[in-house]
This record gives sequence, structure tokens and C-alpha cells, in this order.
Amino acid sequence: QLVDLGCNTGVYTLLAARLGRPVLAVDALPANLALLQLALRPALFFDLITSLHNAVYSKRIRMFVDITDEPNLGGMDVKEHTIDHQTRNRSLSLSQAEDSSHRVLVDAVCLDDLVPYVRHDLSVFLKMDIEGAEAHALRCADHFFSALDVRVVQME
Repeated sequence: QLVDLGCNTGVYTLLAARLGRPVLAVDALPANLALLQLALRPALFFDLITSLHNAVYSKRIRMFVDITDEPNLGGMDVKEHTIDHQTRNRSLSLSQAEDSSHRVLVDAVCLDDLVPYVRHDLSVFLKMDIEGAEAHALRCADHFFSALDVRVVQME
């Protein structure tokens, strides 16, 4: 099974599904997952792909990700941002937000939280392209690696 962290628009996800392999596709940007869903029509591989809208990080928090202006379609900068609690977690304080249209609020989860979504009877190919947050994600992954048969870890 492919666990595709930072699936973007689904290049690896769709390839694995085309090969008949189940996939857990995780991305922090809703637009990326929407494009992936469009690629699944008609529902040729729909039963093979589970998608989750989350960032994968070292702790379970609500965080902002910044959408980059680079030519990397769907690229982002994953950073922990302080949330202004006076606005009840809806936006950054004005002093922190330069351009909130390039920021997405997302729930961050740990790799350990993904275990229930992965088939335990298959070995796992873990692909991580989470924009430099890979080391953070691995800090919260003890259960993931002990509960699953992870054979390959690919970091981009």
C-alpha cells in the first residue's frame, strides 16, 4: 500500500492505484485534493484511494500553511504559526498576516494517527513530500512504524 504524504495532485497516488494498489493520500491543501478527486472520475480507482485533508506534523495542532508562488503546482511552506485566539482561531493577527489569501488553516496530525487508515495485511511504501516538514512528521511516528510493515520510505 502507498501512503502518499503530500500527495499534491496525485501523480504517485494515481500511478499506484493504476497498478491495483490501495493508497492513503494526504495533503494540506483542499485544492490539491479537489484535483485528485476530479482525476478519479469516472470512478475507476475510487475504491482504492482514501484521501485526507490534513498536514502531517510532530503534534496535533491547527496550523497555517503558506501557499508558495513558486512554479511547483500545489507547493506550500509548512510552518507552525501562532493563531490569534481573540478571533477564535479563524485568522492570524493583523501583525502576522501579510496576505491571508495565501494561507490555509489545516489540522495537523501525527503519522501515528494514520494507522487506522492503512491496511495491516499489506506492506507499506511511505512517500513523503511535505515541504521540509518530514523531520517533524517522523518525531510522532513510533506507533506507525511499529504497527505497520513499512518497507520503503521515500522523501522528496
